[in-house]
Amino acid sequence: MLARLHVHLLRRLPFLFLAGDALTSAINGLGNHHPSLSSRPTPTAGCKGTRFTLYPTLSLQLAMQKRAFCNPKSSTVETSDASLSSSYLSVRIHCPKDDAGVLSEALLCFGACSASVDELSSYEDFDEENFHPIEVTDGLWIVPKWRTPPDLEATNIILNPGLAFGTGEHPTTKLCLLLLKHSIKGGEHFLDYGTGSGVLGIAAVKMGAASSVGIDVDPQAVTSALQNMALNEIDSNRMSVHLVPSNVHSIPADGTIHEDQASLELGNEKGKFDIIIANILLNPLIELVDHIVAFGKAGAIIGVSGILSEQVQQVKDRYSDYLHDISVSEMDGWACLHDIKKR
Repeated sequence: MLARLHVHLLRRLPFLFLAGDALTSAINGLGNHHPSLSSRPTPTAGCKGTRFTLYPTLSLQLAMQKRAFCNPKSSTVETSDASLSSSYLSVRIHCPKDDAGVLSEALLCFGACSASVDELSSYEDFDEENFHPIEVTDGLWIVPKWRTPPDLEATNIILNPGLAFGTGEHPTTKLCLLLLKHSIKGGEHFLDYGTGSGVLGIAAVKMGAASSVGIDVDPQAVTSALQNMALNEIDSNRMSVHLVPSNVHSIPADGTIHEDQASLELGNEKGKFDIIIANILLNPLIELVDHIVAFGKAGAIIGVSGILSEQVQQVKDRYSDYLHDISVSEMDGWACLHDIKKR
């Protein structure tokens, strides 16, 4: 989500500000794994009001109450030093400096009690200090490129956590990785629909898939995925990543992206994949169901995620015509739906 902050954050804001109670319940039961707009949560306490601190250039930090959101009917907001120092859940989101202003205004429009802007002095030092290896499950680790893998015998996915979603911290990424580990037996063709950092595609290849294709609408995500492929020594014969513009053509991504160089007609790839995972957002999952499912062979495993637990039924209803008995896995208030494509 970080790479798509200017679009995806704004799309999530209306839901989040209208669903404060649901978010509160999730936060109360999560321990150190808070659902957030960022894959880089920094938990503190929580209580009244909503305060946002934006760190442009390299990071955007949101401070949100545990009880969630401001009461628009209230004429006063508590802003004492004591309350501000101990009352908020802090969440950092990286964003370009130019985006900080519009994001700040959007947060205020959707009910934030305050928003402030500041800059981080050292992005690299900040990242290296706050990112550590993550064990998704036994034998599967996501490791920042500057860290040594804790288990050299495990499947280690080396990442440079950047502006693309998929650092391994978010529950939806973990759910999708667990689905991949359960589904890949060897030799499958995998489609990562909304590749982000490329973590799922890289994992699929390391787990034994014959090939992996990642597509995304965000140039930053494509660049990030290509860099992470190189870090994991995966060549283009095993994995490819493509930028997909609105006309559903993809653009070969070799580090320089030009939208007039489309060479892969995605329509030609339909019906060719054994496993498809789309870890994106609720609206595109609903709107693009025909497109997503069409890439799978009859009997393909289809997984969709990026949704909150309370959104499961809506997605389940939409996909029921395309999949058999849909299974649901949940983690920390987030969900992943998956099953076999109907013939």
